[in-house]
Amino acid sequence: MSAATITTGPTPTSSPPKRRGSPPERPTTGMGRVVGWCFDHRGRAVGIWLAALAAIFLTAAAVGAHFDTSATVPGSGSAAGFAALEEHFPDLGTGGQSGTIVFTTPRGVNDRAVRAAMEDLFALVDAGFPDADGVPQHPGATVVSPYTDQGRDQIARTGPLAGEVAYAQVNLSAAVDDTESGLLGEAITERAPEMAGLQVLPGGQYLALVDPPKTELIGLAFAMLVLIVTFGSVLAMGLPIAVALGGVGVGIASTLVLSNLFTIPDDTILLG
Repeated sequence: MSAATITTGPTPTSSPPKRRGSPPERPTTGMGRVVGWCFDHRGRAVGIWLAALAAIFLTAAAVGAHFDTSATVPGSGSAAGFAALEEHFPDLGTGGQSGTIVFTTPRGVNDRAVRAAMEDLFALVDAGFPDADGVPQHPGATVVSPYTDQGRDQIARTGPLAGEVAYAQVNLSAAVDDTESGLLGEAITERAPEMAGLQVLPGGQYLALVDPPKTELIGLAFAMLVLIVTFGSVLAMGLPIAVALGGVGVGIASTLVLSNLFTIPDDTILLG
């Protein structure tokens, strides 16, 4: 007859099984609690986001932008040099920026009619393109004409186009920013003399209007196509696209507002 084995000590107990559908443990970190609150209060979370977006966009529309369009660095040695030139040689319009007015004609740049027409244009540039009341619309430019002793070397003397091509140097004062210099170049193009065979073009980067790139929509279309193929759903594609567009919009609006408080270059949005 075998004796039964008697065990002593506490009897092991098994933990009660978790009920199905029980809520998960709440995170203890700050971000985790925020995420949990947003999950539990979806409607309120969306409403807060929409209110924040509206506040940012309305503030940007109300205060506007105040970007810095100057290409100079205050306190630098070059800025001090340009200031000295501006003080002692104001007629040169030395602001650190310059451009050119290039013109060509088979009649020759020294033709009497061509010279009279171009000198009239140079006078308009020097006067700042005054309006009907005599108020300069684009002041701050000084022209070094190829018809003066100072600019006589600006006429082509050799080559197949000798005597048919010349340029006038346009010096810009420190008060002319990048935006205004582009408008000045546009005014030169619009007011160029119309004469058979005469071509007049503003040259240099400061007399050109800079257009922002227009390829963002192409990139957005490709992103939407890739997301549709990846997720297989238009609805699933719309969520990340909407978040991305909202983020870009908030970034642009915030930059516009901050430009009123800090010195921000005018090409920040273009480069960003």
